[in-house]
Amino acid sequence: MHKWSFVGSANHTFGAVCRRRFRAIVGSGHNSTSGFRAITPRVGFESICKRQKAGAPLAIQPTPVNTPQEWLELCRRYRDDAEALRIARRPDGAWLNAGFSVECCLKAAIMKKERLNGWPAPDIAPELWTHDLRGLFKRLGIEPTRFDPNHPVAPALKMVLDWRRQHGYSIGKLPLKFATNLCEAAFGSNGVIEWIADLYRLNI
Repeated sequence: MHKWSFVGSANHTFGAVCRRRFRAIVGSGHNSTSGFRAITPRVGFESICKRQKAGAPLAIQPTPVNTPQEWLELCRRYRDDAEALRIARRPDGAWLNAGFSVECCLKAAIMKKERLNGWPAPDIAPELWTHDLRGLFKRLGIEPTRFDPNHPVAPALKMVLDWRRQHGYSIGKLPLKFATNLCEAAFGSNGVIEWIADLYRLNI
């Protein structure tokens, strides 16, 4: 998982286009009454379009997640996307984002439990660079196959473990009920995320 930053360069790149567009807006005298807020070229796109050396292509560069708080930021982002897509009756996207939200919550919990100062590089801890929820639960000491079936979170855990990253590559249509059930299992009052957050004192 990564956050993203936009990088532009030279006269014909995205960064330069952004700068020219903002200068045009400011220079044309547009204001909030005509659809634009009065701004300077250093606001908006200018804050994310950074110059590279001349001739370098536009790149969308990932900013690696490195703290529990950043994993939780992604957890909330995927949660909100999942719920919005569920409400919009787009179950495939809701299903995929709900699973990503659980994954990010688990990774935040792992960092908290193991007192990691940063997210390990893939050559140091390749087992953490995964979308496998079962493996991440096991890393926390939670063995899904031996989980108490009478525990209040057991039904939600069973539902969440049906999620696979590979589902995002399926062209089949997922029933809305499946996505709704996964969102409830992930985000509900007896859901997995609330349970993990309570166990590891995560502020979600």
